[in-house]
Amino acid sequence: CVNALSEFMEVTVRRNGEEHFVRFKDGGKVDKEPTLVSQIPLEKTGTTVTWKPDFSIFDKSNYDIELIETRLERLAYLNKGRKFVFDNQITKEVKEYFFENGIIDWVNNLNQPRKSISDVVFLNEDGSVKNRRILDVQNSISISCAFQYTLGDAPIIYSFCNNIYTAFGGTHLESFKDGILSCVRERSLEAKLIKEPTDILKNDILAGLTAIVSLNYSNPEYSGQTKEVLSNVEIKSFIRERVEELFGKFLEENSDQCKAILQRVDQERNLRLRVEMARQTDRKLALEGFMSFAGKLADCTTKSVDFSELYVVEGDSAGGSAKS
Repeated sequence: CVNALSEFMEVTVRRNGEEHFVRFKDGGKVDKEPTLVSQIPLEKTGTTVTWKPDFSIFDKSNYDIELIETRLERLAYLNKGRKFVFDNQITKEVKEYFFENGIIDWVNNLNQPRKSISDVVFLNEDGSVKNRRILDVQNSISISCAFQYTLGDAPIIYSFCNNIYTAFGGTHLESFKDGILSCVRERSLEAKLIKEPTDILKNDILAGLTAIVSLNYSNPEYSGQTKEVLSNVEIKSFIRERVEELFGKFLEENSDQCKAILQRVDQERNLRLRVEMARQTDRKLALEGFMSFAGKLADCTTKSVDFSELYVVEGDSAGGSAKS
């Protein structure tokens, strides 16, 4: 896509002690065939891609600098120990993004203005899952999560697949939430905070939660072209089970933090129940008021506006006479 919309694009690949170069122009036409440029040290690896947008297609002022900076910062969080440099040759400003602890640093930075009630819980697991379309084929999978509970009200949650931001979540994010929900329900039952597992809903566990969920998967599927919702169902049990195992162990080993989290969830559950009860009461009162008023009205005998009139009388007896 980048090649098709570029005036030119150059690619330099350094691998296995060799440096190769290829150049395209005018939307993908080969300008210079792939060539071996030189022999290089084996430890020198990487790919450099340079392109110039075709300004017959794009507006020259089309670059969203803030979007580029946000993207590079997120990539630095998602790929710990990797440095990303943004050299803005328009403003002559250079910005570097580097986070030694990756998404753990991201959670800590997001929670600076929020009071935390738990440590940051970190999960990083690799494995494989069955391909649901091709028999006897395993897809590689790697899930990384960092999350922390706070006294904040709204959750702060970002999810990614292969470093691409999934703005509307998907199966990876829902599986993460399911793992958290399962652990909280189990502990709440043990603490006699609830009578049934279903007393706690998924939204109850989200209040005050800050989380980053990053999935790397060899066969991602999305429900739309914009890749904002991941739809792979075969990954669900892999992620849920590992989150359950890790978070369950964390709650078991940190009793004070476990108690604080359960109290936070229970507080949110009780708030939800009070809101639902108030809503039902308001609805009942509104319905009762309408019904008492409706009994004083008489149905229209015609739908024609030209032949309809509204009579207002005082007192039930007068109303009865008017209806007659």
